[in-house]
Amino acid sequence: MRRIELATALVMLVISGMVLVESRQLAFWSDFAPGSGFMPVLVAAAGIALAVLLGLQAWRGPDRAADLPTAAAFGRVLLTMAALWAIVALTPSLGLMTPIALFVAFMLLAVARRPLGPSLITTALTVGLIWGVFVGWLAIAVPRGPFGI
Repeated sequence: MRRIELATALVMLVISGMVLVESRQLAFWSDFAPGSGFMPVLVAAAGIALAVLLGLQAWRGPDRAADLPTAAAFGRVLLTMAALWAIVALTPSLGLMTPIALFVAFMLLAVARRPLGPSLITTALTVGLIWGVFVGWLAIAVPRGPFGI
């Protein structure tokens, strides 16, 4: 297991480093809002930090048996990947907020099997927070769909 964790940390480190190097040519901050390089740099920095932590943990920790996912857990991973691709596919036609709302609701109701009421409240709060931060506060133009949102 230690070798798998070390290999994973190395792959994460290389990919995050490549993202960081390629993001140098993008503007990190424009006049009043984050630029196109803002998110890639932050994600790459987080990836590098997590890769280093994973590598240190694997290096110092004991060797143990691989903890492979069950069939149900693997199914949840596949559902999550499909839902993420659905956001990408639906955003051009429905805007950004509607696919995000569908994604959060799907993840809570279908994947995590949470109760309906709290899931709908969480979905509304998540979409409202994303809208408030990116559109209201940072004035970033997000894709809008046929409903104007």
